[in-house]
Amino acid sequence: MAARNAANEKFVEDAKKAAAEKAEQDRLAREAAAAEAAAKFDRNTYPTLDARTFALLAKDPDAHVGEKFIAYGHVTQSDAATGTTVFRANTGSSYESRSYNYDVNTVVTGAADILAPVIEDDMVTIYAEVAGAYNYDTTMGGSATALKLTANIIDITGTG
Repeated sequence: MAARNAANEKFVEDAKKAAAEKAEQDRLAREAAAAEAAAKFDRNTYPTLDARTFALLAKDPDAHVGEKFIAYGHVTQSDAATGTTVFRANTGSSYESRSYNYDVNTVVTGAADILAPVIEDDMVTIYAEVAGAYNYDTTMGGSATALKLTANIIDITGTG
């Protein structure tokens, strides 16, 4: 009988220990998720890329999904056709004073409240995550592939 009680006590003790460990793992996971979510809106967590690194990312965006960085660009389409959560821009790795210096076709998505102030011809700084490649039909009946970004922060820096 004493052996059975000792075994039961050990079982209960082990179950309590496992529950405490699980609770701690859950707490740490929640903290990590909260820190990651907060980092999306912290400009300091976005690196700048040199021109070569940006070109490699634009060449194969699917290989860089989820990576964060800063892009600069000129908004070429932000209208009823794109809606309130998407715009098209030509982008690059550094700020350019002339809109024609941006040459990477980019589709930018994001929450409506983040994209609402953006209009066609704006010059922007985009704090974004790579969402992959985006294929779309052109008005000429062809198709095009663009770098697709999810914008977490956008600064309007002027007009093109």
